[in-house]
Amino acid sequence: MAGWWHEVWLTVAREFSDLDDIKAITQVVMRLGLALLLGGALGFEREIAGRAAGLACGVA
Repeated sequence: MAGWWHEVWLTVAREFSDLDDIKAITQVVMRLGLALLLGGALGFEREIAGRAAGLACGVA
């Protein structure tokens, strides 16, 4: 089991290996934070309105 987590950690480290300066890291964190806030606001609005939210709401 320890080998599995190690492989996951190495994959994540390789994926973000190009983030070598604080400017790039800050940009990624800010974009993810903004996406989280906007997604939360959208979900909250949908919940208050009593409508479905997610991928399935556009399919049916």
